[in-house]
Amino acid sequence: MRDGSITPKNLKDYEWRDGHIHPGRVAQNVYSIWGNGNLIPSLSVQRGELTTKDIRATAALTRRKSKTMSETNGRLKEAHRALLAEHEALQTAHRRLQRAERLRQDLVSMLVHDLKAPLAVLLASLDLLDTELTERSSAELREVFGVASRSGEEMLQLVNNLLEIQCLEAGQMPVCAQPLDVILLIQAVVRQVRLLARQRRVSLHLHLPKGLSPAWADARLTERIMTNLLDNAVRFAPSGGEVVVSGQIQKDHLTLSVTDNGPGIPAAQQERIFERFYQGGRSPRQGPACVGLGLAFCKLAVEAQQGRIWVESAPGTGARFSFTLPAWQGA
Repeated sequence: MRDGSITPKNLKDYEWRDGHIHPGRVAQNVYSIWGNGNLIPSLSVQRGELTTKDIRATAALTRRKSKTMSETNGRLKEAHRALLAEHEALQTAHRRLQRAERLRQDLVSMLVHDLKAPLAVLLASLDLLDTELTERSSAELREVFGVASRSGEEMLQLVNNLLEIQCLEAGQMPVCAQPLDVILLIQAVVRQVRLLARQRRVSLHLHLPKGLSPAWADARLTERIMTNLLDNAVRFAPSGGEVVVSGQIQKDHLTLSVTDNGPGIPAAQQERIFERFYQGGRSPRQGPACVGLGLAFCKLAVEAQQGRIWVESAPGTGARFSFTLPAWQGA
């Protein structure tokens, strides 16, 4: 030490303790600071010497930094405890929502099962009455029976949709994939929908390439998908409008499309229309508003067969619903 300073040569003879310089072993923290050739921007190392003033300033700054870090650490611990409490509250709310959802699903399942049997009896009774009274009933009475039968069939379809959506969501719906002639299936579905199309003055057209390869798909699920899409298209098409069913084959899958020239669907609603009970987008030209289950069923049924479904539309230009199915890779 000379002139109140410590040089690298005599630094090893001193140590830093309690804010002062003491003779003894080398203080590692002081030596490391000196070894960097720089203390901090506010301090200086001049002429290769570390002054007592520099060391005292370093000690004061260290105490201030230590206090700041301690305060910051306390605030972080407090924030951490608050986050843990909020996390626990969210978990509790999530568990409650899960219990409520299970109760809702159980209630819907019971109601749907209880509705299905009497609906089937009602439809069978209407069909029997229609057969017995056809020859001696007036046109007005036959029309009433027709309306009652169609309403009953729509209710039964709604019940089946609810049941099958639950099974698909739970992964409990068996998918019996097999080689499927989609042309024959679409022709059969068109025959079923033709009466509704005639009543609404909507023409149906098939644009299917000859020799369209079979799909590897579940026939029952695929028929339900096509029925829902065609039924929707006919309901939303204007009087005198048209609905077109088309298809094409890619390398490993088929794409089937149903296009109408109805009011179209805004872009912001095109994803949500596949959600359960969503009724936005557009309304049928005639008849009651849709419940919002048909497209939800279509999405789940397509995805259960390793396909995807989407819509292309703009307001005033109609809508085109397309979905894919795996192509049969057999001979």
